[in-house]
Amino acid sequence: MRKLATILTLLGAACSSTVVPATASPDASVTADAPALTDAPALTDAPAPADAPALTDAPAPADAPAMDLSGRWRIVRYGFNGMQGVRVEATDTGSFFTNPMTGMMVPIRANGYLRLTPQRFALSVAMLFNEHITYSGVQMEMDQFSANGLAVPGLLDSERGQFVVAGGQATYTLTAMGPDSMLLRFGPESPDLELRRAGVLEGAAQLNLLGGVERIRPETQRPLTSPRAALFWVRPMTQGLVESNGVQLRFLGNWSQFPLVLSDAPPEGVRYTLGDVPLATAMIVVYDDLDDDRRMNLAAGDVLRGISKITVVWRGPGGDADAAVYRQSAFADLGPGYHLAWRIRDFSTGGATLLPFDSAIPISPDAPVSPTELDPVALSAAWR
Repeated sequence: MRKLATILTLLGAACSSTVVPATASPDASVTADAPALTDAPALTDAPAPADAPALTDAPAPADAPAMDLSGRWRIVRYGFNGMQGVRVEATDTGSFFTNPMTGMMVPIRANGYLRLTPQRFALSVAMLFNEHITYSGVQMEMDQFSANGLAVPGLLDSERGQFVVAGGQATYTLTAMGPDSMLLRFGPESPDLELRRAGVLEGAAQLNLLGGVERIRPETQRPLTSPRAALFWVRPMTQGLVESNGVQLRFLGNWSQFPLVLSDAPPEGVRYTLGDVPLATAMIVVYDDLDDDRRMNLAAGDVLRGISKITVVWRGPGGDADAAVYRQSAFADLGPGYHLAWRIRDFSTGGATLLPFDSAIPISPDAPVSPTELDPVALSAAWR
């Protein structure tokens, strides 16, 4: 599986967390008007009958207004040119990729969700191999994965089919394909994402998932004595994290599976409210349990080894979902129940935000293992 991730270096801007996609041609999404047809010459030898009424020109129909591209969209297809010019097409329901170097066929699937407003572009996108998000190398001194997110301020121009990032740093091309579908490109040679209109994401009453933990940069990995994965529930404005769902990891090569099962709503002690809407969020964390007490205790010598950007989010029933504080939050697109979201830095606010994935077919709750120990400050910094 690790070798398959090398194709992700060709995915371009849609899967880059460090490079803002290059500016597309300003008129890339505008098709020039076809030249008007000149009137046919009149036939002078065929006079009209004297009593025939003159035929007046029919009024030209008014141009139809451009489709408003703002709203909620889900990714249904992800296409790009891969190795040796081979076209790769991943759909939201699954397809197959044939590695041109080995001939091996691997199931691939795309997942993602876009919230587009007149002044903000917020996209989550994932390419899953065998239903998992994989490590895809180092770019600009940062580890990259086959999933990412992008939240930037700018202006949406539905008539021209463009979203222009603040300051003109980049232009994303949005081509309407019908009343409920459009094509998204970040640049002339970038991947293309086909999206369809969506509503508020439906949540799951329970989670019954199988995640994968991957040891990234394996050639520099330090040994793990007693590796564990667990959920750590975050409580805003409250010090300390609440650990749950811990499981011992058993690696086969660089991979270990772990179950994530949540049969009921989170306990009251980890919930908080926003606009009176009940919420809970949890990070997926990997650590080395050196004192073997099945709890992470960094003060006692345990070592933090990985923090997934995939975040478990729960929204409870009730509260005022129309309250401004909630509508302007990262949770506004979530229906009641459990969701998985990508946690990134929002360039609109400078703070952390959560970009939900499409919940119709959930992604896997995967997590990386760093080659060396991580600074514990990373746990709190993830939410600043």
